[in-house]
Amino acid sequence: MFSPLRRRALTVFRHKSVGSRLPRAFARQFAAPESKQQQEHAPIPEPKLTRGQLLNANWGSTIIACVPKLVQRVEVLHGEVFVYTTPEHLIPLLQFFKSYSGSQYQVLCDMCCVDYIGEEKRFEVWYILKSLTLNSYVKVLVRVDEMTPLPTATHLWASADWAERETYDMFGVFFTGHPDLRRILTDYGFKGHPLRKDFPLSGYTEVRYDDTEKRMVTEPIEITQEFRNWKFVNPWHEQQMRNQEAKAAADK
Repeated sequence: MFSPLRRRALTVFRHKSVGSRLPRAFARQFAAPESKQQQEHAPIPEPKLTRGQLLNANWGSTIIACVPKLVQRVEVLHGEVFVYTTPEHLIPLLQFFKSYSGSQYQVLCDMCCVDYIGEEKRFEVWYILKSLTLNSYVKVLVRVDEMTPLPTATHLWASADWAERETYDMFGVFFTGHPDLRRILTDYGFKGHPLRKDFPLSGYTEVRYDDTEKRMVTEPIEITQEFRNWKFVNPWHEQQMRNQEAKAAADK
């Protein structure tokens, strides 16, 4: 039996004499540093893409190859596919996504709209489709102005009925061929479209209960209190401004 001191000395000698048996921590610590030339020519690591992102990138190329006349451009951002089209090619493209055996986007999850005020085609309507077979999403985008209608997609998806009514109610985008294009969120006789960027926050009318007529009445809005003159100052700097005003008054 060796004493503890001799056992420790033998262990240190064994590590020093046999370099291949050095522990990995010691090997990394005492390894020779790489030269500057080796660091400059080191290979750049490629970005790691998930399987879903690679499939979506390939699917974007497939869309362009299958229906080049129906698509303006295809973008793959953050692993999601965005397909841009025109109003006249919208329905054929949606029909392709639903019926094509390689896609099978049988579900219209949602429709939404974005108002880019100031541009010629200010409204961008989104169709968000999902394929339960492939567990994949695709966004179909189309741009229109205030006077250009879009064809309805109610004959493709029943869920497009209320989605198109909401888009019409909030933004004023008209859908030709819709079986019942009425407002769905605002009241009867409402003027304007609330989600447009040029719609005032206060609105145009107000609703109140009339005790005389015993019913709800709609009247033009009346703002009895004047708007305050805001200074747009950070509240944390208010005390500093007071000190500056007091100092300026004392100097006078």
